Amino acid sequence: MFRKSMGAAICAVIIAGISPGVDAALISRAIIDPNEIAAPRFALDNLAIGSTTLNFSEVATQPVDGLTVNGITFTFTVGGFTSLDALYNTTSGPGTTALFQPPNLEGDASGILQLDFATPTSSLSFDFGLFSVGFVGVGGTVQIFDPSLTQIGSALPINVILPATGLTEGQFSVSVPEPNSLALFGVGILAFVLMLLRDRSRAPANNAGRR
Repeated sequence: MFRKSMGAAICAVIIAGISPGVDAALISRAIIDPNEIAAPRFALDNLAIGSTTLNFSEVATQPVDGLTVNGITFTFTVGGFTSLDALYNTTSGPGTTALFQPPNLEGDASGILQLDFATPTSSLSFDFGLFSVGFVGVGGTVQIFDPSLTQIGSALPINVILPATGLTEGQFSVSVPEPNSLALFGVGILAFVLMLLRDRSRAPANNAGRR
């Protein structure tokens, strides 16, 4: 009876631990905060959300605030207010560098760029640049949120370097376990626990037979 109760308790704990993680594993929103102290302007290129990649040539040149492209909605604010000082599909910016190939997204580094995904994703990556020729370090931060808009972990750094082209730039990438992977992992643990309990319950009978 004790083993059965213990097995049921372990199963309940495992299931309780898996269920919240399935939703939390997907990214539904990302907030990019450039380091405006390091540079006055920032740029973005090659934005990949899951299997969707934007190279910023998909639509005509226009302010990015309120724009939706391929299920990705952009919001750009400066000082808490919506701003038009960030453009989609612009040749303004770094030009051709180690990571950038015009057009790109370019804007005021004192602003905040928010990305909302119509379909939550398990991965996010992009090329990032600051209009500075002497800064190396953290070029900004990224916060990621699950479908309930609960932040996943703490803010992540965008690390930038100073390549030969002279623009401070870097690549950002983050991925989280996909729900199916979490579920399979949980099922594997559950199967192992049940097998262990079954073997332990048979042990006394086997020992008695040997006597």
